[in-house]
Amino acid sequence: MQLSLACTVPLALATLAYVLRESRRARAAFAQVPPTGAVPAVGPAALLTPLLPIGLVLGAKFAGVELEINAALALAILYGVVATRPRDIAQSLSAAIVEGIRAVAPVLWLMMGIGMVVTVLMADNVTGAVGPLLARAVPHGAVSYVLVFGLLSPLALYRGPLNLYGMGAGLGAMLKAALGGPLVGGALMGSGLVQGVCDPTNTHNTWAAGFAGCDVNDVLRSTLPYAWAANVVALVWIQVAHG
Repeated sequence: MQLSLACTVPLALATLAYVLRESRRARAAFAQVPPTGAVPAVGPAALLTPLLPIGLVLGAKFAGVELEINAALALAILYGVVATRPRDIAQSLSAAIVEGIRAVAPVLWLMMGIGMVVTVLMADNVTGAVGPLLARAVPHGAVSYVLVFGLLSPLALYRGPLNLYGMGAGLGAMLKAALGGPLVGGALMGSGLVQGVCDPTNTHNTWAAGFAGCDVNDVLRSTLPYAWAANVVALVWIQVAHG
């Protein structure tokens, strides 16, 4: 709970600073531009599509039935197609499948590779050989802890070694003996602020960049200073509380 609070408060303040500053810079982008083409009408029923998977899973659980999330997503996809283009169900679904495979195939290969690396890093023989070397390299003082993990936090980007949902899981297991659970968890959660907000491989960043009509790396350059600063503040908080 303390680690979550130490990361949440700085990130909330950084988010507020980002919105206040960047909204002034981009105010001109909100000028009304006349549409270049006909905008397809979307009925109120179609707007419920994103909420349908959660509603199905929670409703099934309330009724005492176990519904897999993949089944709920499939039902929501069918509902969304019927609610928007009922006459082109087959064409819409086939196009969505092809586009979905094209979008997630590189990420799937990346996650498979990360899974292999994590499995290797958590093997007993690897931990026994690499663990003592990492114990000599990890920071032990308060200032060095903040500086090292603060400066290295961008290594969480692009599914790097400090990514808690990638190689960081195996790395954290090896660092636990040298730093202790709270400090290792805090370092990985702090770097997770940078990864969760800025990483160009995140689906939400890809969608946001596509909606805004900009490159996803522009999102990285725009948000990195704020997330980086939030991570440093979180590391100071964690070091004071658990150091």
